[in-house]
Amino acid sequence: MQNQQGAPQADWSEAKEQMGQMLRWKQEPRNPEDLSVYLGPTIQGKYVKKKTNIGTNESSIYEIILTDGNLIGMWGSNLIDGKFDSIPLNSEVYIEFLGITQPKTAKGRPYNDFKIQYRAPAFQDANAGAVVTPPVAPATPSESIASRPYPQTIPVSEPTPPTPPSNTPPIAPEPIPPTADTPAPAGGGPLTAAMGMEKTDNVPATEGPDGDIKVEKIPF
Repeated sequence: MQNQQGAPQADWSEAKEQMGQMLRWKQEPRNPEDLSVYLGPTIQGKYVKKKTNIGTNESSIYEIILTDGNLIGMWGSNLIDGKFDSIPLNSEVYIEFLGITQPKTAKGRPYNDFKIQYRAPAFQDANAGAVVTPPVAPATPSESIASRPYPQTIPVSEPTPPTPPSNTPPIAPEPIPPTADTPAPAGGGPLTAAMGMEKTDNVPATEGPDGDIKVEKIPF
């Protein structure tokens, strides 16, 4: 496979290193070539990047976006590096310059002292920028699963036992009155009694012309 050489397209952009203006903590610049900016004894902003091994002393630079939107760089030191080790990226920081502090030992040198406070982003991975869901411990006997702030698997409840049979006798259906297609049963019975008809058990029978036995019913 050959690498095709050619000029970039017109919609390409050149990659350039983004470098904020360097910050100094004293009003007077160190020399005429010093292009750093003095912003006062305190700054506040969002800590967005750390660059390491910069310059002849292989120092660190901490980049911070100030509340006004400007990007500045702050040189590190043994004191500053140690404090920023515990600060995750994308944290809001408040840095206060306390002045020059004298060393506690005779061999030490005076140094710039700082008070650094920060507010870390909630549940966020500082390196990947992704939201992290903390692990959820198993529910304790005194804790309700429904009260958990994160989605939980609700166990299926036990099936409801069947209702025991009742001792109440069943209710008899209502009697159906006879129709032309459904005559009353022979011999009376409950249907005949319900209709106010007399039984025909003792009524004399006569023989019809075709030899059938017919029972004469007493009209009601």
